[in-house]
Amino acid sequence: MNNNYMKQSLDDFLKDTFMADEPESVGSKDTFDDNYERWLQGTDIEMLIAYAEKWHSAQMLAITNEVLNK
Repeated sequence: MNNNYMKQSLDDFLKDTFMADEPESVGSKDTFDDNYERWLQGTDIEMLIAYAEKWHSAQMLAITNEVLNK
């Protein structure tokens, strides 16, 4: 398991998800933030909750692996 999950904020996780799910909407560095905000606003709350649960599960798995490997 990649320990980057432990260090990744929910916002960064959502940005990665946006880039993976909507690569055609990402745009350039100059337009990314606006496009990301539009994507967030257009994503229904149930999907955002599912993304947050996925992020949380990855966090817990990374922590568990870290503890077990000490």
